Amino acid sequence: MAKEKSYTFDNFEIKPSDMCLFEHNVPVKLEPQVYRLLALLVSRYPQIVTKKEINEHVWNGRIVSDAALSSRLRSARAAIGDNGKTQKLIKTIPNVGLKFIGNVTKHPLKTTKPRLPYISKKAKILLFSLILLGILPLSIWLIPYFTLRNQFIVTHDAAIKGHNVKIFNFTSLTSCMQACLSETEFLCKTFDYSKLLRTCDLSDKTATDVGGLKTNYEHDPYDHYARKTAP
Repeated sequence: MAKEKSYTFDNFEIKPSDMCLFEHNVPVKLEPQVYRLLALLVSRYPQIVTKKEINEHVWNGRIVSDAALSSRLRSARAAIGDNGKTQKLIKTIPNVGLKFIGNVTKHPLKTTKPRLPYISKKAKILLFSLILLGILPLSIWLIPYFTLRNQFIVTHDAAIKGHNVKIFNFTSLTSCMQACLSETEFLCKTFDYSKLLRTCDLSDKTATDVGGLKTNYEHDPYDHYARKTAP
């Protein structure tokens, strides 16, 4: 996207994006069509602007009479201290169009970064408190899971099926971990968990005990969880 510009000539400044004309920094009131005509000529300096281009820009392509154009041209010239006789700034090119002949300087418009809204100290404290209130319940919910999870090593898509001691159906991973750690009938060393079937198979064996993990259960996928330390 092109940067917006302003143009200066003689004692005037014109800002096309704002539809503003200033003389010695004082706004000059213009009708919209007069302004569009002047802005077009100035921005196209030092090129000739044809009648067709003027029609498209000033009247949005509508066909207008020569009298309408002459009227807007007189107003534009009058606003900048010019007239049809002297033509010191806007020159008529017979049967072609118009040309701005004043000395035009193009300037990039100054842009300022938008200021962030001011937030009072009380508002900041309130916002921080609300964030904490939102994070706290989540932390309370997540900490027990990560505490449990940290006690197991997972091997995805693997199992030691066939050495199960106790099986739980329709359970969650967290429940499986808790069940393995709290089992008293035997020492639970590992378990296999199926996310698809929600099945938990507790075992008193390790992969080393049974000669390694098996990973060929493509249609019945399990993840293998081994306790890091056992009592």
